[in-house]
Amino acid sequence: MKKKIKALKNWLLKALQLQFFLTLISLPLLIWWGLPLSLLSVVGNLIFNPLITLFLFLASLTFFTELLHIPNGLLCSALEHTSSLWLALITVDAHPWLLGLARVSWGLILALPIVTLGVMHYKKITTPLSKTALLFGLLIVFCTYLTFMARIQAPHYQELACNHGHVALLCEHNTVALIDPGVIGQRINCSSWIEYTLIPHLQRTTGKTTIEYVVALQPNVLTFQALTTLMQKVKIGTLYCTTGEGNPSWRWFAAWELLQKTARDKNTTLIELSNLPHSITLAPDYALALSPCATFFKRENLRLPVYCVRGGCGTEAFTIYPYAYAKKIIKQMRRNSK
Repeated sequence: MKKKIKALKNWLLKALQLQFFLTLISLPLLIWWGLPLSLLSVVGNLIFNPLITLFLFLASLTFFTELLHIPNGLLCSALEHTSSLWLALITVDAHPWLLGLARVSWGLILALPIVTLGVMHYKKITTPLSKTALLFGLLIVFCTYLTFMARIQAPHYQELACNHGHVALLCEHNTVALIDPGVIGQRINCSSWIEYTLIPHLQRTTGKTTIEYVVALQPNVLTFQALTTLMQKVKIGTLYCTTGEGNPSWRWFAAWELLQKTARDKNTTLIELSNLPHSITLAPDYALALSPCATFFKRENLRLPVYCVRGGCGTEAFTIYPYAYAKKIIKQMRRNSK
């Protein structure tokens, strides 16, 4: 019995040591690509390896029994239950367990794998327990440093190029707001832009895997699809979206219904902007004002109200209008200047 306990202890230590080593070695790649670190990766791998082994074993037995015409009702039932367990595990909400990795000095990032290899090959560290403890401590210290630096160096206001314009990202007191004037839905690849450009940029610059506030000033069908993708990939606290009057197309209605359903499933508060002002508090002394203008613009058989977002970044104030409305104002100003 003691030998079995000792063998299990050694196996667990080696598995943890391998997991910490691989995590530390892969951190530079995660930071470069703007990918989060899962805090459940250690437990997940310990569960995944036995579970995938069991699944492959049952699947192989089921295949050969079918091939040889041998009754396999119990094997099929066991395989179905194993698959159901796996699907239940992967559908667990992963957002609370994801840690965003902000980009810091590349010298420090590249030094991490070197220090990790030094710990593994240092001759005076002989026991698996000591190596595992040192690797775990190194991982905790580095992730704590990244989290601390993300809160310090996160830009208060930044613009990210998207299609024919920019989206605005604001970060105050570790609270993030995303404002889309209507440029995300200008192209059909908007969902890919969300997944491969916006989310990695968010994590590299702010170290955040959540967005507290999202404002869509000029939505369309593609915008709804992109926001649905965003809610599936990132936890969103509150979503503000302009709504209007009219007879929308069936594509608009279907995309809007899917957006509402996803918001309910992900516990995201969906607020429709119609004609009332709203305020978004990013910090005790900093808020954004969402104000309706005395005009409308038409989109897909709908009359949508024009909302503007007003705020301030340091000593500079800014106002964000819907893309089509801002373009119209610029044209009028050019005509008046002539």
